[in-house]
Amino acid sequence: MSRALIFVLLLTLAVALGLGAGYLHKTYKPTVTVSLNGAISFDGVDTDMLRLQKDEIRQLNRSFVKHRNTFTGMSIVVDGKGIMAEIQPKTTLVWTMTLSTYADSTVKSWPRKCRRKHLVDRITENMDVAAKEYKSLNSIPDVRKSIRQIYI
Repeated sequence: MSRALIFVLLLTLAVALGLGAGYLHKTYKPTVTVSLNGAISFDGVDTDMLRLQKDEIRQLNRSFVKHRNTFTGMSIVVDGKGIMAEIQPKTTLVWTMTLSTYADSTVKSWPRKCRRKHLVDRITENMDVAAKEYKSLNSIPDVRKSIRQIYI
């Protein structure tokens, strides 16, 4: 009788440990802090008001790293006029972007409008366009010398 009892206790203990480990595995999420690249800045509206998600911060960082050989800094100005309440995903924002280059020139965007939920996507898309335009103009020797600002 004692062998059977020991077997049942060990089996029960094994099942309990297995369930406990499975529960901890599903519920435990390590806290990972994701911060915006130091070369990227937001002005006009505080980044806390924008409530950038970790995935959006990663997307901005990836986009900047993708163009690190072209741009040295990125400044995004979000117009905060008329925003009294909390910024929601459907809030329409007006924003501009200025990208600094290694040649002391800048690539600027005209003011653009989009909803908050599309803001990061639009910024990364415009960064791709800016890099393409700058590289295109920079490949022409005579133009390269006189580039100070490009508007996209």
